[in-house]
Amino acid sequence: LANSSFRGVILRNVSFRPTFALTNKYYKSIKTIDFDGASMDKLTYAALKGVGVSLENIVLL
Repeated sequence: LANSSFRGVILRNVSFRPTFALTNKYYKSIKTIDFDGASMDKLTYAALKGVGVSLENIVLL
């Protein structure tokens, strides 16, 4: 997921599951994803915000 982009997509009931143990490497890779302009539900927003992902310019559904 490192340096991925979800620019302009709609995310509903999404979870990002690691294929390995939850480590700092996983959390750092999640933080590099670009969600600029994406639309997401409040649950997905809260989960990503809790991990420390930058969620600027998103639309809540």
